[in-house]
Amino acid sequence: MARPLISTPSDDAIAALALLDRTIDLQRGEFALMLAHCNDSAIEAQMTQLLLARGCDRLAITLPGETQTLYRSIHQLLGPRTPSALLIHGLDQVEHLDDLLVATNRVFNAFSRAFPFPLVLWVNDRVLRQIVTLAPDLKSRAPICIRFTAQPAAVAFSRP
Repeated sequence: MARPLISTPSDDAIAALALLDRTIDLQRGEFALMLAHCNDSAIEAQMTQLLLARGCDRLAITLPGETQTLYRSIHQLLGPRTPSALLIHGLDQVEHLDDLLVATNRVFNAFSRAFPFPLVLWVNDRVLRQIVTLAPDLKSRAPICIRFTAQPAAVAFSRP
């Protein structure tokens, strides 16, 4: 009986990790919005762990499904901490994502004043499409969209 292996990042994903890590370091102490595009939750988790291990004071948060505004949620989840970078997961699980994106698009200028560090939003295809459609200003302020992929599915199984 074959059993699935843990997803393995592609060579492109490893290169993307290095690019994102470098970009985060270059933006340290300044607000910057970056999109990390990944359709594989296991790869997303692996890349996040590697990013957290590579940088001092980086933080990852997962938005609850009932999140209504990104700005307020970041404030609440961070508390008094100011990380060197913030990796945000869970947009794909937000129940009213359309409303959240429209609200974020409206108040996006406040992000640069409130968050003096890079924000990395982890998105999948669906979330990215919604950002492009519903929050064009947000998308234009995130010139960096780095794609993370897994190895081809043919290598995703092994014998016990």
